[in-house]
Amino acid sequence: MKKLLHINAAARGEASRTLALAQTEIERICRADPEYEVEEIDLYRNPPTFVDAYAIARRDAGVKAGDFSHPVFAEALRFRDADYIVVTAPYWDLSFPAILKAYLESVSIAGVTFEYTPSGCRGKCKAKGFSYLTTAGGTIGDNDFGWQYVNGLFSVLFGIGGGKRIARENLDL
Repeated sequence: MKKLLHINAAARGEASRTLALAQTEIERICRADPEYEVEEIDLYRNPPTFVDAYAIARRDAGVKAGDFSHPVFAEALRFRDADYIVVTAPYWDLSFPAILKAYLESVSIAGVTFEYTPSGCRGKCKAKGFSYLTTAGGTIGDNDFGWQYVNGLFSVLFGIGGGKRIARENLDL
């Protein structure tokens, strides 16, 4: 089985328009490739811990020793090993909810999801693509800095190309 990792940053849960859009996209992906098994991370039910001095020390020690058994690595390993990633994030304040940023920081670990090389960062993630889904009550236009950030992070740092943005806007107009 292939793993589709769904990172859900929709605060309204089942009432979320963004989550409804994501569920449609996930169903489409799974119909096109029935080998996918969906694994969801609901960031509001299981919030990520912020990266602090303790987490940095544990990460550094684990990477240096080549030992990723400490819980601080669990989400990064799960992210790294996904075959496809779906990010569900409503459009808030020109971007996305802060909880998604905390999650992305928690999985950005040199030696796990990326590595440094003389020519720059090289991604270590398995995924060959990702979808970023967002909805807005008003107009997004060219100001989707959340998409720009996620697309840049995934492609430059994690080595995951093939990003696809699906947005629905003006839903409250």
